Amino acid sequence: MPDYLKIVVPSVAGFITTICAAFLSARWAVRRAYQERWWYRKEQAYREIVDALHDLLRYSSFEADRDLNGDRGDHPKEKEFALRYSEAYWTVQRMTDIGYFVISQKAADILQKLRNRPKLEWDDGPAFELREQGASHYREALDGIRECARNDLKV
Repeated sequence: MPDYLKIVVPSVAGFITTICAAFLSARWAVRRAYQERWWYRKEQAYREIVDALHDLLRYSSFEADRDLNGDRGDHPKEKEFALRYSEAYWTVQRMTDIGYFVISQKAADILQKLRNRPKLEWDDGPAFELREQGASHYREALDGIRECARNDLKV
């Protein structure tokens, strides 16, 4: 074998190896960046759902306690809780609609079950029991969503 081939062949092999390594490294880095970004979006969606369910639960429990104690006077937090309840309600509705695109199927099913639950009729019983029943629905959904988030986000 000529001397120049002893120099050129290892150089070409090293060059090809370098090109392949650079290509694969770049591809893996881009894939990892997309995975991290998708994980962040999922985490943000779950956080938004948990916050909304917490606000729904807090207001329902607050109103149930007030009904139980017969306290219908002005409470300093009533307007704030009611406003947050309204915002949380619409957040859960929105996340139910777009949830299948971001969160797990099981989590989306939990939100859909919450949306499809029978509406409470005020003539069916005492207000305390109805509000407590609503709070139990929110509590159940919150527990299910937290479990789904733990599994989906692998934390």
